[in-house]
Amino acid sequence: MADGEGRRAAARLRPATPADAVALAAVHHDAREQAMPWLPRLHPREETRAWFTDVVLPSQVVTVAEEGGRVVARARAFYERAGFVLVGTSDGSTTEEGEPDATYAWSPG
Repeated sequence: MADGEGRRAAARLRPATPADAVALAAVHHDAREQAMPWLPRLHPREETRAWFTDVVLPSQVVTVAEEGGRVVARARAFYERAGFVLVGTSDGSTTEEGEPDATYAWSPG
């Protein structure tokens, strides 16, 4: 979201809540389609929403970035600018798509 002079507003990091599942699923799908169009689409949006609702949010600590009240980001560059540190990578052997994965950690100031 831009201010009156065209600058982007600063994103605010906060813990995700169950109410964020729909937005997280949308950001997940949109980011994958834009950044990695070659990946197979193994799950429709409805399944991804259910995965965030039933699996991800109840079992993991999830931090969302929001601008103007909207969840907005899931990109590595965003997380690195926000102070997250890469703590692990995989060769993709454990992902459905067979693509490498990255794990980040963040500690408040």
